[in-house]
Amino acid sequence: MSKAKSIALALAANLSKSKKYLVAVSGGMDSMALLHGLVVNGYRVAVAHCNYQLRGEDSNADQKLVQDFCTKWQIDFYSKNFDTLAFIKEHKVGIQEGARMLRYSYFQELCEANKLAAVLTAHHAADQLETVMMNICRGTGLDGLTGIKIESKINNQLIVRPLLNLDKQLIQKYIAAMQVPYRDDASNSKTDYLRNQMRLLVIPAIENADPRFTKTMQGNIDNWTNVNTIYQAHISKQLHKACSQRGRELYLHLNAFKKLQPISQWIYEAIKPYGFSYLQSQEVMKILDAANGKMVANDKYRIVKQDDFLVITSAESAESNHIIIEHSATEVAAAHFTLHLNAPNKTENLNTNPNIALLDAAKLEYPLLLRIWKEGDYFYPLGMDKKKKVGRFLIDNKIPLLQKEKTYVLESNHKIVWVVGMRIDNRVKITDSSKEVLRLEAKWKD
Repeated sequence: MSKAKSIALALAANLSKSKKYLVAVSGGMDSMALLHGLVVNGYRVAVAHCNYQLRGEDSNADQKLVQDFCTKWQIDFYSKNFDTLAFIKEHKVGIQEGARMLRYSYFQELCEANKLAAVLTAHHAADQLETVMMNICRGTGLDGLTGIKIESKINNQLIVRPLLNLDKQLIQKYIAAMQVPYRDDASNSKTDYLRNQMRLLVIPAIENADPRFTKTMQGNIDNWTNVNTIYQAHISKQLHKACSQRGRELYLHLNAFKKLQPISQWIYEAIKPYGFSYLQSQEVMKILDAANGKMVANDKYRIVKQDDFLVITSAESAESNHIIIEHSATEVAAAHFTLHLNAPNKTENLNTNPNIALLDAAKLEYPLLLRIWKEGDYFYPLGMDKKKKVGRFLIDNKIPLLQKEKTYVLESNHKIVWVVGMRIDNRVKITDSSKEVLRLEAKWKD
């Protein structure tokens, strides 16, 4: 089979000529082969080029090559210069990770602005092998053994890698046969990065010992991918039984998880889609039997222990129904109100405003937990020595359904101390012996 036909078949298997795509083109051999193959086979494309300004005139020469090609073939061309060094310093990431963050954010902007179907990248079989080898070195589960996917999403943007199953040698032959212009990146010959070490040192050394290595690994990756498909189907079925979605939050039912063994692996599979690492899953294991309010967090989500559940909720408190309040907090934003915490005015009347709660601070245990009420919740309403279910309390006070759905409670060590905006718990009321008072005020949004 000819080089041109192999690329045409790869494109046809993964793309549609009725859609328009954004092609990520660096100017190197792989991305220029992809772009040329798309154009000569009649696909509708635009091109995005990122100039990271890390290689001086070489970076500018890369950009000119891509731009000249696009001018010749009348292709929409987009480019952007990034202050990459300033970005990685600000975000405290390495050069490769910083460049990756910059380009995919830029690609998403272009796709949204120009209604492009997906971003196309020129990853090929050698990239796949390098990725799997890197994952093995770093430690990985089945997902890591399956490597790169032909289709995936980054920042909710569809990424397609149509050449992923093609050998690098075929791409090299295509470039030569079709006389496609390209530029070599000198940094690819350096061994500063793990990927380059894999490409230049490790994989050639193994192939020297066993020439069948690359072909064998390609077969392994196919097998691991098939096994992972079966594994994920089983995981999905069990997690569907052990978890429940409540609004924007996911509840992990601990009684159900404790029947799944090994529980640590099941916990990891449940929290992995929310960006939690395997190491963080070990931290989650430590809070399974902890007090309410204990949590593990990443940049976007928190996992909060709540009774017999782990609740995965947004790290943005205004989007979350489970908000952790530390001792030092003075203001907390919930979905429908902002909660202010401070010391009371000495002349404050205790009973005039239901949106203000004055609590005996010595009877509170931190962290406090602010959350939507649920069936089974109970408290001891101020002035009563008997407990009352919150649901019955809301009914007795003729609270409308829509307001009931927005009712929050404040919890301290499994005890509800305030039905927000309505009544405090009798157990935390101020008495003559109270030495320190916490003032809470809910200011509702319009």
